[in-house]
Amino acid sequence: MAEAKLLIDFISEINSYPVRHFSNDPKKNHKQSAVAMIFRCAPALEKELNLPVFQGPNNKINLFIPSKNKLANLFKNFLEKDSKDVFELLFVQRAISEKDLHSGEICFPGGKCDNSETDYEAVIREVKEEIDYDLMTDENSIYLGKLPKNFYVYLSRSGELYVSVHIFLLLNYENVSQNSKFNIREVSSLKWLPLNHFTSPAQESLILKKTFAKKVWAQNYPKIVQKIFYQMLKSYERSEYPGVNIGMNETLYGLTFFMVIYMLWVMKVTLKDEKAKKEIDKILIFSKNNRMIFKNDTFLTRFGGWVAGNWYRKYRISEFKYMKKENEDFLRRCVYLVCYLLVIFMIMKFFEII
Repeated sequence: MAEAKLLIDFISEINSYPVRHFSNDPKKNHKQSAVAMIFRCAPALEKELNLPVFQGPNNKINLFIPSKNKLANLFKNFLEKDSKDVFELLFVQRAISEKDLHSGEICFPGGKCDNSETDYEAVIREVKEEIDYDLMTDENSIYLGKLPKNFYVYLSRSGELYVSVHIFLLLNYENVSQNSKFNIREVSSLKWLPLNHFTSPAQESLILKKTFAKKVWAQNYPKIVQKIFYQMLKSYERSEYPGVNIGMNETLYGLTFFMVIYMLWVMKVTLKDEKAKKEIDKILIFSKNNRMIFKNDTFLTRFGGWVAGNWYRKYRISEFKYMKKENEDFLRRCVYLVCYLLVIFMIMKFFEII
């Protein structure tokens, strides 16, 4: 499997949708955040990028989302052979802080929108603040677009929180890294991971992350939910969620893990190689694992586990499964047709036609 073709097809697929920018919407009680998936070529291979032709006479590369042909031109030297270990993806580890609910977790750089700024403006600002990469500098990065879905995160005190995912290709890595210093108040470390760590995962890297409920989680929900939650905690032992060992002192799991899963679903849709699909399926199938474990088996714990499981399937497993838009359109038409036939049937039944 040529990684360059895989990345080109992935970018082309997500950019077959119109690019929409999001921001905070007080009327809908909607809060917006954004993160960056930042790719780079392995430093030893970066010189093989066909940048001189790609940049053009004005040397401007960050002012547009490149077409499939443009990307094929950029990765020309990688397409001519079955190239592997070409691309790497950046992850950061959050700084340890008692005030941060997600202290120490692995994530993509990014954060919440300020006031009326768009998610694109927010991700550029947050990446600069956190790891000091200037993604607006033309010679340092190419904007590749964004995932076509705005993902629900959770209910916060200020409203429902959503996150969009923007994709960049970092250039001139050695120069950028030498002149950058990450913000130790927000980030404790960063790591570049080969793309094939996910597209062809080793079975031993797929692990179930053991987590424990945090009481602050329930504070944003109605009193009845809080009451049930606190009663469940008396018998609660732990939860287990899918994750990936990426060689840092924390497991990649949770929301960031599922952003990677969504990327892999898109890649699988574009693949024609059945062997490559089976490799990606290892992690896609594994991503469906989750369970809550209680010390006592009672009606309340069974009910709580059922509610939590349904939430997890709706807002993680189902929300982060990609489906091509033509398939979505087909399913929508089927639903409309069934509803139409049902209405006709009820009308005919009412008038005793049948």
